[in-house]
Amino acid sequence: MSSGFHSAVSGLFQLQPRNSAVLQGSDARFNATVQGNWQSMIWHFQGIPVLIISESGDVTSFKVQFSARFCSSGDTSCVEFTIHDVNESGPVMCAMLGGTSETAQLEVQVPKPPDWTVLIAVVVSFGGSALLVLLIIGIIFCYKRRKEKQTNYLDEMSKRVRTQSQLSVVNAAGKGAYDNTGYVSEGQTSVAPSEHTDSGFCQAIGSNVHEVPVCGIQAANCNINTVDQSGFRKHRHVTIV
Repeated sequence: MSSGFHSAVSGLFQLQPRNSAVLQGSDARFNATVQGNWQSMIWHFQGIPVLIISESGDVTSFKVQFSARFCSSGDTSCVEFTIHDVNESGPVMCAMLGGTSETAQLEVQVPKPPDWTVLIAVVVSFGGSALLVLLIIGIIFCYKRRKEKQTNYLDEMSKRVRTQSQLSVVNAAGKGAYDNTGYVSEGQTSVAPSEHTDSGFCQAIGSNVHEVPVCGIQAANCNINTVDQSGFRKHRHVTIV
């Protein structure tokens, strides 16, 4: 007689697996192999009969949680016993009517909740890095905007300064254009040559000046009246080109 087999009514009997560990809510399956003829097979769970199957294939289940069938169609030497939606651990026993029995152990494993620690750490690390990058980009953007505003302000101030300088130059030039640089006050005997007097054309002759005309930049003619030592009055007309 082989190890693991027991005599049935007229044959050998074996139950596999001896130990089964399944997740809670899944199905657990056990196979009973019989060599020879047999009549009925009774399955127990936690010491309570839950299902009976005959050699002809008739199945009587006391709970919908348990089912049985032949491993292969028409092959009565192997019966598959299934416990659906397992939520409890306990012994599983298969007994041959009028013969021996075999017992296996069922263990239910409760699934552990997923460990989110690593995922949370990765997400936090990535989020922190992304936030830091966004912060740096924001600082650079604000700095550029501020620098552009300062540049525009300096350009505007420079334009204003240049405009005011140009206006000052124009005002100074306009004021000088209307100055009477050829005017000779009473008692003055001569006028120094200048660009307005045409190198002395308006210079008085003699020691006594009777009248000095106004010779401005825009004057085209200059009339000079002088009295010499002999007492004769002389009139000179100068045209400035």
